[in-house]
Formats: sequence, structure tokens, C-alpha cells
Amino acid sequence: MNTSPKAIQLDDFARVASTLRSYGANREAAFAYSKAIEVSMCHRVFTRQVFPNVPALFVNLGVSLDDTGDFQGAVKAYQDAISLDSKFREAYRNLAMSYRSHGQMCTRLKSHLTV
Repeated sequence: MNTSPKAIQLDDFARVASTLRSYGANREAAFAYSKAIEVSMCHRVFTRQVFPNVPALFVNLGVSLDDTGDFQGAVKAYQDAISLDSKFREAYRNLAMSYRSHGQMCTRLKSHLTV
């Protein structure tokens, strides 16, 4: 477990976001996930290291945004997760579910699967 101040702050934001989402406070959860991602990206700039759970943070952000009706924000979050880990199945699955729920499954998903 990484106990650097940035890792602790990241874990705190992620824990708060998860709790907020479990209570249905999806806008607030999206904000907290965004802050956790911001902390991790700042850490990455200075150390050139990526926290291993950052793609999952993007997926959780996408789910929270999808639940608030922000389809485009959710798609971007899933795409960001995929760009960090191209083998992250959960990101592809959530992206497909988001497209499907908005009636864009066939037309949009093809571009992601051919990458």
C-alpha cells in the first residue's frame, strides 16, 4: 500500500465518492471522483507514475455521470479509462451499456472496438 500524502488524499477522495454514490448523490460523487483523478494526474506529472486504480476511478466517474444524465461526460470518462488501460474490460462494458441506453450502440461502439 502506498502511504505517500498524495496516495492517502487520492484514497480519501475515492472513498468519499464511493460513499456518496452509494447514497445516490451522483453529482457529488462525480465531483469527488474528479478530484481523485486530479490528484492522481498531478502525481503523474511530477513522478511519471500512475496509480494503478486510476482507470477504475474514470469508470466510476462515468457511472456517476451516466446516472446524472450526462451521457457525453460518461462516454469521455470511459474513453479516458480505456486510454490508460486498453485491456480494462469494465470500461468497455460500461461504454457499451451507455451507448445502448442512449440508442447508439451499433454506430458508436464500432469505432472503439476497432482501436
